[in-house]
Amino acid sequence: MLIIFAVQAHGEVGYSSVTSNAVALRTATIAPIYDAPDGQRISYLSANKPFTSNESTGTWLRITGHFPDGGNWQPAPSSWWIHSDSLAKDILPEISVEPRTYEAKRILRIKEAPGSSTLVEEWESGTRLTSNRQAGDWIRVTGYFPGKKWEPNQEHDWWVHSSSLQDITKPSVDLIPLPEGHSRYIVINKTTFELEVFEVNRKGEEKLIFSSLVGLGIDRCLPEEQGGNCYFTEPGAYNVRWKIYEPDGIEWCIPPSMEKEERYADAIARGQRCFPGALGNFALNIGKTYAIHGTQNLDSIGRRSSSGCIRTENAVSEHLYRLMREGDAVYIVEDEEHFTQMVDQPRQE
Repeated sequence: MLIIFAVQAHGEVGYSSVTSNAVALRTATIAPIYDAPDGQRISYLSANKPFTSNESTGTWLRITGHFPDGGNWQPAPSSWWIHSDSLAKDILPEISVEPRTYEAKRILRIKEAPGSSTLVEEWESGTRLTSNRQAGDWIRVTGYFPGKKWEPNQEHDWWVHSSSLQDITKPSVDLIPLPEGHSRYIVINKTTFELEVFEVNRKGEEKLIFSSLVGLGIDRCLPEEQGGNCYFTEPGAYNVRWKIYEPDGIEWCIPPSMEKEERYADAIARGQRCFPGALGNFALNIGKTYAIHGTQNLDSIGRRSSSGCIRTENAVSEHLYRLMREGDAVYIVEDEEHFTQMVDQPRQE
């Protein structure tokens, strides 16, 4: 329904219309486009094509924009009008919403329009898609994952009912503000098992703003009968390369190179290779094979117990995620004296 907020008289062209809040509508059949109400026919819209309008004479609607080839909205190139007889009846208004990511809970039946009985695609359960437009309980597919990589949908009018979808959009995480001109860096002391975060102001003055105990690599090689792998947390100058957040937990799986290790014998014997949430929900990748991440094994904090990564309590890894930015420096040192020797060295890649 159009919500009238102004009336405009168009006496020079012989019609009166009202303007409204913009709404999204759809054609029922192939619909002629005119240059004015009762004017000259200048183009067509295909059947089931969405368009937007914010002006009506009652029987005629002005087209303010459309979605060519199922792509992004574009404004009408000139004065476009369509007769109300060409509209789909009982249409649900299409609106813009915040971008969301969904996963199919069951076989997904893709329709050509909201409420349509025409089936155009069937996707397997577990298929993921994205959307930023909806009409009632119907979701427009604006992007999807035909493989592992996301691709925009700019060619098809694809709609799915929300009852078949699970919203898996990651909730946003508020970062701790960083004053302009300030920077932060992390120091991990292998002797004391301490992780410290320092903030540097514009004057170059440093302040310790956070500290916590961590777990480190075992710093030795296993015997050959257990694979012979060596697990060290190597000192060096690193940086935060990327940040990871998984609301359902970061999964870790036993790689083939670790299959012979005694600590994983029981899990492999019962057929378990992957452990959901083993690394907590938050992590900072710092280069090489290292990450600062959470753990379910709190007894490993303050000990040499990992395969090289820096383990923290889950609450700590979340706090670090909020504190740090990509590119921030991370120094792994043997002791405080070692840190003073390292700060001028190049970062590890």
